[in-house]
Parts: sequence; structure tokens; C-alpha cells
Amino acid sequence: MKVWLAFFKERLPLPMLMILSLGFTGTSQTLATGTFRPWSLSIGVILSLLFFLVMRVMDEVKDFGKDQVAHPERPLPRGLIRLEQAQNMVRLGLLVLFLMDLLLLVTGFKLAAGIFLFTIIYLYFMYKEFYASEFLDRQLILYLTSHQSVLIFLSASLAALSPDWSGQGADLVKPGVLIVGTFFLYEIARKLDPAAHPVLNTYRIRFGIARTGLLMVTGAAFIVLGLWLNQGPLQGWAYALAVT
Repeated sequence: MKVWLAFFKERLPLPMLMILSLGFTGTSQTLATGTFRPWSLSIGVILSLLFFLVMRVMDEVKDFGKDQVAHPERPLPRGLIRLEQAQNMVRLGLLVLFLMDLLLLVTGFKLAAGIFLFTIIYLYFMYKEFYASEFLDRQLILYLTSHQSVLIFLSASLAALSPDWSGQGADLVKPGVLIVGTFFLYEIARKLDPAAHPVLNTYRIRFGIARTGLLMVTGAAFIVLGLWLNQGPLQGWAYALAVT
């Protein structure tokens, strides 16, 4: 347990994770329903915390080979945690997510449970790179969009926890459009280092500065679309500004 605490301290610090989960859940539920319920927010924060923790470990496993070359100081390459341990943690994390989904189902959150189940399955296929890793490596934009799309499903499942949801399916999706726009932009912006190791195949290395800038404009356009779909409430603006 001590080594895992050290791992998450380095790769996903708890204060940052709490802010991320609170912002993600609060935005999803408030924009979908127009109201704020502390108990549904609390449930959503727990689900999103677990989800992001599992996804973080998955990313470390997937990037292990590249990190051995480009980031040997990270926990897995330097041996703080063995690759097999991380893979077992992924399996345990998926089991916990499935159990949480079952708990949602038996406590009456049927729609949220259904969407969250789909989200877990989608996350697993992301972990396996949709069994087409070589193809996705060649199609970097498709890789980006396919891996960001999971956030729409996660957002919808969290929004469906609220008792104030009107029953309109589009209301569950609208917050996710805004959220995906912000994460899309962040994902590109964090990989702009011109000195990054070539093995990382960053957007700047792959596309050059001009085309990468165009991708960032696309992410910003999704944010604007999300704000428009959600009628630009204060919560949406605040979240978009905080993430970008």
C-alpha cells in the first residue's frame, strides 16, 4: 500500500484528483438538471474518483514501454511498482467499478447503472486500445477522439444520478460535450514540448506546430459548442476556464 500511495502522489495527487472529480461531477449534474444535490454529488464524486484512479493505472501500463525510454524516472520504469503489480491493480480496479455499478443498480439508479456499465466496458476497450493498437498509432486524431469520448459517457452516468433530471436524453449528453472540449484541448496542450523524446510521438512532433494549433482551435470550438448547448451558465464557463 505504501508504494501505491507514493505512486499516486507522483502520478495523480489526491488534491488534484478531488478537484477534478468535484468539478467533473458538479458540472455534469448541474448543467444537466439546473440544480445541485449534495448527496447525488457525493455519489458521483466517489464514482469519478475510482474511475480516474483506474484509468491512471491503465495509462501507466499502456505507456510502460515508451516511459522506459522517455521517462525512466516514473514509478513503473524505475521499479517502484512492477508491471505485473500494475496490471493486477487494473483488474482489481475494474472489479471495484463493476461492483459499484451493481450497487447503483440494486439501489434503484437503473439508468445511471446502465450508462456507467457501458462506460466501464468502453474503458476496458480503451485499455486494450480497441484491439487495434497499431492502427490507432497511425491515426493519432482517431486515437485522441476515441479516448476522449469516454468522458461523455462518464458525464452522462453521473448526471443520471440526479433526481432532478427531466428525462430528456440530450440533457445527459450536453455537459459531456463541454467537458470533452476542455479535456481535448488540455490533452493537446500538455504535449507541446518541442524537446519531447521522438518515441512519445506527440502531436507537435507528428503534425508540426501549425496543424497542432488547428487541433487546439478544434478543442476550443467544442468548448464553445458545449457552452452554447448548455446555454452558457456560470458553472459551464467556470469549469471551462478552470480546465483550459
